[in-house]
Amino acid sequence: MKSDIWKVKQDGDGIMPALHLSYQYLNENMKQCFAFCSMFPKDYRFNKATLVQMWMAEGFIEDKNTKMENVGSEYFLEFVNRSFFQEFEYDGFVMHDLIHDLAEMISADETYRIENNRQTKMLSTIRHLRVKEGKLPLEFSGYEKLRTLLLRKNSPPDSLFENLRSIRVLDVNGCGLPELSEHIGKLIHLRYLDLSYNSEIKILPDSLCDLYNLQTLKVKGCSALESIPQGLVKLVNLRYIYANVDFWVMIKDVRRLTNLQELPTFSVQEEDELKLGQLKDLTQLHETLYIQNLENVVDSKEAKRPELKNKVHLKELKLEWNHEKDAKLEEEGWDDVLPFIGQRLHLIKLRMYSMPALKQLSHEFEGKCFPKLEVLQLTNLPALEEWSWTEGKDLFPCMRELRVSSCPKLKRLPPFPPSLEILTIEDCPKLMLNSKTEDDEEGGCHLPPPLKVLKLSYCGRYAKLLPDCLHNLRLVTQLAINDCPYITSISLVQLVELQCLCISNCDELIRMECLGLLKSLWELKIVRCSKLVQLDVGDEQAGSLSSLRKLCVGSTALLTMFPLRNSLPFITELVIESCSEEVIFEEAILVRDLIAVTYLSFSDCKKLQSLPTELLQSLPSLQTLVIDCCPQIQSLPEKGLPLRLEFLFISGCPQIQAMPDEGLPMSLNIFHCFGDVHPTLMEQSKRMGDNPRIANSASHPRPPPSILSNRIGWYIKENSLRWQDRIIYLKELVLEWNQEKDTKLEWEVIEELQYLYISNCDELRNMECLRHLKSLKELTIVGCPKLVRLDVEDKQAGGLSSLRKLCVDNTALLKMSPLRHSLPFITELVIESCSEEVIFEEAILVRSLTAVTSLTFSDCKKLQSLPTELLHSLPFLEKLMMFDCPQIKSLPEKGLPPSLRTLRISCCPQIQSLPEKGLPPFLRSLCISGCPQIQAIPKEGLPKSLSSFDCSDDVHPTLKEQSKKFTADRIVFDN
Repeated sequence: MKSDIWKVKQDGDGIMPALHLSYQYLNENMKQCFAFCSMFPKDYRFNKATLVQMWMAEGFIEDKNTKMENVGSEYFLEFVNRSFFQEFEYDGFVMHDLIHDLAEMISADETYRIENNRQTKMLSTIRHLRVKEGKLPLEFSGYEKLRTLLLRKNSPPDSLFENLRSIRVLDVNGCGLPELSEHIGKLIHLRYLDLSYNSEIKILPDSLCDLYNLQTLKVKGCSALESIPQGLVKLVNLRYIYANVDFWVMIKDVRRLTNLQELPTFSVQEEDELKLGQLKDLTQLHETLYIQNLENVVDSKEAKRPELKNKVHLKELKLEWNHEKDAKLEEEGWDDVLPFIGQRLHLIKLRMYSMPALKQLSHEFEGKCFPKLEVLQLTNLPALEEWSWTEGKDLFPCMRELRVSSCPKLKRLPPFPPSLEILTIEDCPKLMLNSKTEDDEEGGCHLPPPLKVLKLSYCGRYAKLLPDCLHNLRLVTQLAINDCPYITSISLVQLVELQCLCISNCDELIRMECLGLLKSLWELKIVRCSKLVQLDVGDEQAGSLSSLRKLCVGSTALLTMFPLRNSLPFITELVIESCSEEVIFEEAILVRDLIAVTYLSFSDCKKLQSLPTELLQSLPSLQTLVIDCCPQIQSLPEKGLPLRLEFLFISGCPQIQAMPDEGLPMSLNIFHCFGDVHPTLMEQSKRMGDNPRIANSASHPRPPPSILSNRIGWYIKENSLRWQDRIIYLKELVLEWNQEKDTKLEWEVIEELQYLYISNCDELRNMECLRHLKSLKELTIVGCPKLVRLDVEDKQAGGLSSLRKLCVDNTALLKMSPLRHSLPFITELVIESCSEEVIFEEAILVRSLTAVTSLTFSDCKKLQSLPTELLHSLPFLEKLMMFDCPQIKSLPEKGLPPSLRTLRISCCPQIQSLPEKGLPPFLRSLCISGCPQIQAIPKEGLPKSLSSFDCSDDVHPTLKEQSKKFTADRIVFDN
């Protein structure tokens, strides 16, 4: 270890020299590739394919005997093996901070980043420049020598394109370019061009066709693009085009792009430049090929012309016909072509859609043609009648997933391979059991035991095999049975792994057995099963489904049957769908036991006359209410809606004319009407806006709907503080926009008050006798800058023992009596419109808030960081929400509390990333919006407990893609 690198002046631990020594053992090309990574900031989520394409464009990969992508992948794998990159979930990678420091140190003379509008003088030796925020440095004299330029947010001046004479990588993704400069054609060394998400670009200039060295072109999200230059196919070095479907349709004579590695979609047309034969010479295609409009293929000769058998790198093939047009090639032709496609084509996935002419899949359509096929999907094949196979031969021996849907004439399916894990059969009403199966007393064609997902819907007599096969399916986690009239009973005794069960439209189903044994069941749906009278043994000792959270039923009578009757306290999402009852939830036991419901929906209940008022008033945690297609309901409950309701959606209810007299709850965030609703209600919904809380803020001087009532509440606004005798009966009081001088409030006469909201009372200074409100459950005080006293200072006064929800804009209020003594009772705490930079530094506050389960920070414009000590002193915290806190730059280094179940972050643009230590292990719901700098989920991935991961469009593309993939991976059982 005599290397001079140990003399490098770095940290006292000697870590950096050790890392540098590891770097020295890389070959020269790999050293360039590694140093290039300093272009990106710390914690950046690297996409392997994108980085390799940039390395290729820079000329860092040189090997005449091996494909460039393969060499780049080997380099990347070597970096991973050396721990320079750490693998991240969903095909992402992250570089450790120390490794990133090494890359920056090595490339300091050639690489420069401008972030947060901060920059220093740039060296003339800089060759790679990234500008995240701020303008391009006009004083920099080295643009002509730049090889890499990555811009974000700011549109570059047109003159820049004339100066970038040596540029190889140009990324102007999302820069708001109004058009692409004609000078782009002068960048003759350009190999990588990213124009994605510049939504104003309408035309790509003809000069683009002069970029003969171009390898990668990205134009996804250029939604206004109307035309492309026809000479684009002259760019024979193009290997990758990332674009929307409309872009690919505009490319004619694609056969000339012989180096293309990916062709996501190809639409067959009658023109010579768009015929199927255009694919013949594209032998380098990898991954997925999607061929559309195959109805335009005229004969089997043309069908064989693309020579798909020679495209040995393809992994997935999608074939689609337009069922609205007559196919020119008859079924006999395609029956001959499909085996021909499979020969030597090592496909992993094959999907066929809307093929109107195909009547038969011959015995040649089997494993010897597709030896590696894992996924087969046949959808909307209206003429398909027969699927032949050779007895004794394995049908697709590697198959894991089979989906057959909308094949109304198909009579038989071949035996399932033993490797099958996912099976979906839908809309195949003519299906029958194989003759061999019908003569076999043991059921013959058993469903394979490895099945994990099974969905049967409208599949004729084929569903008959299910009851006899269920005992073998011990690994099934998701089971859906729809429209299967031949099933009369279902025994679930062996399905110990089942998590999601959906049964619908089974008219003859009478009983289910052993439902109470499904201890892993998380979601259950039973609708339109009119004869079902038993779910399990009718015994109070049947136990309960303690894991059940989502429940959808078509009859509330099911809720009184065991084991559902014992499981009601665990339900958080309840849906009443296709209910034929006129009145529901009259049984007191149902109303009493549904205590955990946060989401309630009434859908397609045609005869329902009214909403169950007693149920609505007894759901203390209800946040979302959906009323959809319930045409007989004439009004919302007279007693008002639940006081903690946050989201209200109404559609298809034309008789509900207006909101209740009591108005809408102050907690409501969104009230949305759509579809067939009464015009008055629709107008009220629009007037409220998408966010009533925002609409009622000081910047929008329209008060919220009045909740004036003798019994429930009283709304006081403007300069009116006229107390009347009737206020002794008040349960709810809203005081807003009061400007009276030296205002003070006295509460002795309204001891029954439960909900008190005070906002925007600029002159309010004193509140006397607040301690008398012993029934107070919810208190909001915001926008009262002169308020200095809530009650007399009396250490013996005690607290408000009924108080559960507290919302304030100034944490100083928490130190005033009686709130100071009430903190141990608070379960929901909201800090809203706070002007403080640092909060909860006082130990007494942190120590006293022991019962909080929900914590929200909203519209805190100056708040610099979350109160870490507070977060980690809340042992029962389950929900953490942050809205519109623009100065918060990071989440706590110590991580988030392990008890957390829900995390929502919205409009916090400075937050760079989610906690490095990972997300809480029991997190169930994650929602992120308006946080463009959070690039991806933590390197540890998502917790297994997560059931919901939602991202809006205004987040980083990588994070959005991860959210979409998470959602796609969760199979949802709908009708």
